[in-house]
Formats: sequence, structure tokens, C-alpha cells
Amino acid sequence: MLLNIKNLRVYYKTLQGYTRILDNIDLSVDKGEVIGIVGESGSGKSTLGHTLATVLPPNAIVRGEIYLDNVNITELKENDLEKIRGKEVFMIFQNPLNSLDPVRNVKDQLVETVITRSLKGGEKVSAKEAQKEVIDVLKDLRIPDPETIINRYPHQLSGGQVQRMVIAMALLLKPKLIIADEPTSALDVTIQAQVVNILKRINEELGTTIMFITHDISLAYVISTRIIVMYAGRIMEDGDVEKVIKSPLHPYTSGLISSIPTKTKNEGKLLTIPGNPPSFFTLPAGCKFSPRCPKVMDICKKDEPKIIEKDERNVRCWLYG
Repeated sequence: MLLNIKNLRVYYKTLQGYTRILDNIDLSVDKGEVIGIVGESGSGKSTLGHTLATVLPPNAIVRGEIYLDNVNITELKENDLEKIRGKEVFMIFQNPLNSLDPVRNVKDQLVETVITRSLKGGEKVSAKEAQKEVIDVLKDLRIPDPETIINRYPHQLSGGQVQRMVIAMALLLKPKLIIADEPTSALDVTIQAQVVNILKRINEELGTTIMFITHDISLAYVISTRIIVMYAGRIMEDGDVEKVIKSPLHPYTSGLISSIPTKTKNEGKLLTIPGNPPSFFTLPAGCKFSPRCPKVMDICKKDEPKIIEKDERNVRCWLYG
């Protein structure tokens, strides 16, 4: 097991006091898994990713335990966390330009990545050796003319090229866990497919564990071996990708799947989930999905269900309680 999360809670300190964003997250991830984290905007997906990558803002407070290779990273000091970021856990952000320095060319940044990795590992790599490794990785990513590309600055690259440079950075660092936070949301469909194929290849060839965060459940189905559905900072359903997609248990999962367009505009009405996700400042009592749920019962409005096991999956719903 690579990752073991126990009773994880994350709070943000705001002008209105402490607001809980993640609530009692329990999650185990094996080495080599590809986990799809899905849900609407505001469900807590990115906060979970930032927590695991230890890049939360200063006003965040973390409670619970996060074991990475049997080490509880919530107890580590900043100096020790710096050794984990990048080398152990690498995060691909939604806007890849946030990961690159705008005033330095790509070559300097990628070469620095190799040298930093070698120093953390107690090795010595020359700038010439590091540059050769960078070129080899870019060729593996099928980037044409990498010797020319690396001399450009981030703003001189297309969106797909920038995302590949960040993925190259991950390959150079060789992390155990890659957290991809909606890495394809700003890309066209063709480039999306290329990025997804690259991540799948990294998983198959290197055995790297990947957590793929997205609001697009159909995209998660393409890349993942397991899907976790989140809503209001909670896990609603967790299970094998085929079982979750083909026979969803939670009404929220069913709503996400039903909202995927499957017909032309003249063949039927596009199904939607009524209402909007709740604000973390004013969460409803009971099940947090109950105001929007088509199968709501009286108990749903009073008491929040706990995660239970059903059909080899975990689900949080009173329909199975």
C-alpha cells in the first residue's frame, strides 16, 4: 500500500471562523493504481490533492493521518516535507504555467529539476548530463525538436506543450505518486487525449500511482482503474471503475453519469442534476446531497449516513444503510 488516509479533515480559517472543507476522509491507495477523483466544482477534489501534495495555503489546518509509504506526513516538519514534494509526490496543477518560472527558459528549469533530484538522492549530476536526460525524456513524450523547444520561455509554448513540460518534470523527478488536478481542462480534445495517453503510459511502464482529479466522469472512466466520487468534502462512492460507471449505487453518481451527453440535440433533452452544490459555510443537515436527491427520504434530512460496504464498493447513502 502506498497511501493510507485516516480520518482526514481540512479546515480553512476565514473571516467567518474555521470552515471544514474535507470531512472524515478514509482512503487507501495501492501502488500502481490510477484513481479518478470526480465531482462538481466545490466538492473538495482539489483540496484533497493539495493536502496530499502538502501545498495547502497558510490558512489551512489539517487533522488526521496521511501515511505515505508508512510515514505519517502530517507529523513532518517543513524541512522533511521539502524532501517529499516533487520527489515522492508530484502535483500537476490545473494551470500548468503556475508550475513554471516565466522569466527562465524551459531548459534551465528542467535541468535544475534533475540536479535537485540527484542532490536529494545523494548523487552528483553535471549540467551536461542533466540536459541529456531532459532531452531523452522530451523525446519519450514525443515532443518534436526538443533541442529547440527547451530554449523557449513558457509563454512561447502552446498549452499542450506547457502541460507536457510539467509532465516531463514529473518524469525527471520519478515520484511515487502523481496528482493531476484537472490537467486537461484548458486543452482541446486532441491534446486532452495525448495527455491522458501519456499518463497511462507512465503508469504502465513505471508503475507510478496516479490520482486524476476531474469534473468529467467520462474522462475519469477512460484513464482510471478506480473512481472516487466526492460531494461537499465527502466521499460518496468508491469502487472499481467498471462497476461504478455501469451500475452506480449513489444517486449523485447516477446523476453525474446521466448528465453525460449521449444524443444529438434533436434526439432528447440533456439530463441535469437540479440545484447547485452547497456552500461549505451553510451545509444542509443530514446527507449533504439530500436537497438535490431524487430518492430523498425523511432520515436523509436529519442524519448523515456513514460509509458502508456494498457490492465490493464503499457508498455513503441511506438507501443501503
